Amino acid sequence: MLFEGDARGGGSPSRAGVTKVDLVVGFLGAGKTTLVNRMLADGLAGERPVIVENEFGDVAVDGDLIPEGEAQVRTLASGCICCTLRGSFLDCLDEVVGTLAPSRIVIEPTGLANLPDLLAIVRDASSRLPCCLNSVTSVVDASCVAEMLEFAGDFYASQVRDATLVALTHTAGLGAPELEEALRAVRSLTSCPVMDVDAAGGLEVLAASEAALAEAASPGAWGGPLPGDGLGEKDGEPRDSRGHDERCGHDAHGHDAHGHLHAPGGFGSFSFLPGRTFSEEDVDLLLEGLRRVRSGRVLRAKGFLARKDGCGLEHVELAAGGAGHERSAYRGDPKLVVIGRGLDGDELARIVGAEPEP
Repeated sequence: MLFEGDARGGGSPSRAGVTKVDLVVGFLGAGKTTLVNRMLADGLAGERPVIVENEFGDVAVDGDLIPEGEAQVRTLASGCICCTLRGSFLDCLDEVVGTLAPSRIVIEPTGLANLPDLLAIVRDASSRLPCCLNSVTSVVDASCVAEMLEFAGDFYASQVRDATLVALTHTAGLGAPELEEALRAVRSLTSCPVMDVDAAGGLEVLAASEAALAEAASPGAWGGPLPGDGLGEKDGEPRDSRGHDERCGHDAHGHDAHGHLHAPGGFGSFSFLPGRTFSEEDVDLLLEGLRRVRSGRVLRAKGFLARKDGCGLEHVELAAGGAGHERSAYRGDPKLVVIGRGLDGDELARIVGAEPEP
């Protein structure tokens, strides 16, 4: 369901032997991995795409949410592919495109990635490798657009402004006034097509995003320059896409003595490997505790916790738009990642009941 805009045409033209690169971006907890899984379930898995998952924290979670056998997954953790992991990201593209030569790569960067820099990297890669930018979908949680825009400012806005299609999530529980407010907030940033993901299939969203990018490249398009154009240069000089650029939303990420990742602006990521088990009540108390931290604000929590009844692990999620948990098919070790601003690691450890990963 398109709210506004028109995604005409049949998507980006396909060239034989050229790998399509689809970007699925969005702020922390917006629903990027859920959308990627819907694309796979709706038929994209038949193309055997490669999924590149970028995790800000030390412990990777999102790649474990991709069902086995539906895609090949490459995970880049402990930073952002737009800055400190830029070289690793280009190496990953070199390997995937050069060795596997898939028809499609779907890239899901961390929610703290800077989209303009990411577009520049893909543009640089496409000048050296047989790949091309195919779509740029920005996933936006409709329940908290205005709140997150005020909280994260231009950093959040750029993820919307530089996309070619906005995919609204979590619309089902909103009334008409709240949905209209979300649309107004998005429209203050971009005139690109906006789609309600809750009312559309995954492949429908992908097709609309492909068509939107093709439309943006045509004369008189709504979006101005094609995403990535001019982003590989700075002050008239070519930019080394393997280096760090101050326009990125982060400075060089680093580890402190407790092993947590941090970035300027107070953003930090804490990783835990809980050894205890959790009842459903325990999980609810943990999520409520993370919502009510005394120091800073938790923007995102995700992971898998061992169930007290011995029946596997519980998948837990917390974001600005809400929290929840359910039994998971994941069979690895328990782990939890907490991301936010101004957080106290000791306070988080008390809430989780585990020491941070060393």
